[in-house]
Amino acid sequence: MTVMGDAALTRRQAELLDHLEELFLTEGFARFTLEDLAVRLHCSKSTLYALAGSKEQLSLRVIRHFFRKATAAVEAQTVTESDPALRVTAYLSAVARALAPAGPAFHGDLDAFAPGREVYERNTALAADRVR
Repeated sequence: MTVMGDAALTRRQAELLDHLEELFLTEGFARFTLEDLAVRLHCSKSTLYALAGSKEQLSLRVIRHFFRKATAAVEAQTVTESDPALRVTAYLSAVARALAPAGPAFHGDLDAFAPGREVYERNTALAADRVR
């Protein structure tokens, strides 16, 4: 799925980004090299370099992609609830569902990767503001 911020991607690039997201959420991202990712995704390293100039930039792009999609899903699932108390409950449940695919390896790598941790912290702060 192409989301806002990824609008300039070709269909193939959008698919690769989604596959990278699935892989990272399941297995983490720190241990992979660009070569490893190219082999796993059946593409060339130059195809990955078209998405980002380095493995770190690619990791950050995938992390941002995940959180953009998660935010859009949460908003879509809560927009119709008008009762404030029920809306908070719906919002928190939607957040839990959106973050559920992220496994322990992803969370560990995210915590150890300062730029990714910043994206997570910014999204967490925005979610807390939204609940308030």
